[in-house]
Amino acid sequence: MSFTLNLLYMLKWFGIGNKLWPYMLAVPYLLAVTSGVLGIFRKAGKRPWHALIPFFGSFELFSIAWRGWIGLVYRALSVSAFLLLPESIHLFFEGARGFLCFLALITSIVLSLILKAKLSRSFGQGPVFSFSLVFAEGICTILLGYGRAEYLGPTLVRSNRDRKHRKSGVFSPAKAAKHYMINLYKWRSVAALIACMVTLFFSVNAISWGITSYMTEGWSVLSLFCYFTIVSNCLTALGSSFVLPYAVDGIHRKRFIYPKWVAMFHYSGTICTTLTMVFAVLVISWFNPDFAFGRYNFWLHLVCPIAVLVSFFMVESSYRYSLDDTFICMIPFFIYSLFYLVNVVLIGEENGGWEDMYYATTYTPITLSLPVMYFLAFAVAFSIRASYNRLSCYRQEKLTAAWSDDAEPVEIKVEAFGLGRYDGKHGESNSINMPLEILEAMSEKYSLSMDELLRAYSKGVTGGLKEREMYRIKRREESTHMLGTPEKNS
Repeated sequence: MSFTLNLLYMLKWFGIGNKLWPYMLAVPYLLAVTSGVLGIFRKAGKRPWHALIPFFGSFELFSIAWRGWIGLVYRALSVSAFLLLPESIHLFFEGARGFLCFLALITSIVLSLILKAKLSRSFGQGPVFSFSLVFAEGICTILLGYGRAEYLGPTLVRSNRDRKHRKSGVFSPAKAAKHYMINLYKWRSVAALIACMVTLFFSVNAISWGITSYMTEGWSVLSLFCYFTIVSNCLTALGSSFVLPYAVDGIHRKRFIYPKWVAMFHYSGTICTTLTMVFAVLVISWFNPDFAFGRYNFWLHLVCPIAVLVSFFMVESSYRYSLDDTFICMIPFFIYSLFYLVNVVLIGEENGGWEDMYYATTYTPITLSLPVMYFLAFAVAFSIRASYNRLSCYRQEKLTAAWSDDAEPVEIKVEAFGLGRYDGKHGESNSINMPLEILEAMSEKYSLSMDELLRAYSKGVTGGLKEREMYRIKRREESTHMLGTPEKNS
């Protein structure tokens, strides 16, 4: 029922919900879902009529599969999204209200999807049933409520076993390294993937809307690119499209890394987009607040820069950005500033140049505003560089701090073998990425040669690949036997 209601909110958002037929079609569907939920409550030992009570029903349903308090958060977000939905104006162009509405709506949908996966697991069902529960909620809830599936209890959010091991000092260097690879890299890849999708989606949406508006009003589309906001978001959207496949690959490998050319592109887009946010907050908002954060500029000046910063700082790499890298990545800003000065100062708007959108000559002389503009640009670029390099060092220190100082060389080799075994067993066989930064940290801390650790890691990869192949052969034989393949003696 929860996901269905969110879909109705989405219909209203896109204007379809103003018609009567979507709600008429949803009535029998909602009745089927409600009937199934009543059966689920009965199997879980809850009173079925509790499902009909607003908020409390969500609390009970989430407690059956997950955590009850998350149900209250989910319902509050759903109601807030519905109340904030605009009546006649597109959601993206409602500024802060549109952003809060979108955030509440998306968060509630994500919580609803997680609930369905956990509800399926609570009744002993697999991922296929979870997928079916999303798109055929009415039928699947009836099957859970009145079928043969038995309620097994709520699934836990996470296990505290590793935390207890760490506190008790049982964690060995290898287990700490494996924990670092398997968990931390994965959630960073997921965060980067979401941030890149947000950046790409809203940048393309807002820019395409601006192009359509300019064409409708008979203006030249090229005049839209007089704004540094548009230029920087185009650069960021392109960079996010390059980063996306590496973020997806990082989820499978548990390690979010990419080549240097993508890193430079990502760094350049991050500098330029963050600079638009800083200019909007410190300069434009003082003279024209509506232009700074009104309508779609709210997304381009605030949401997209924050999303880009999130994706940029999620990257795990031993690579450190140098001063030369920073100057190279600032080339788009230097080129734009040169065009801006020529068209605003030398040519002027009255002679066919650009409008002074960033107030470089409106209230102060160019001799004062130009140094301030470049000072802000360098401050942003070097702050991002320093923060990234320091964060990389901190992550490296955090990794090595979990390792004990009195480990024997044999133990370290065993741990390198374990890392390789995990990559070979769970990674892609044709593209296994060696964790050089972890092996280098082990080599430096325990005074072991990289050759020894690389050999141990390679043996582990080979062993993991053999284990995976044996598992596939075993599954193939089991499936062949289940299909009733004739025996040789028959």
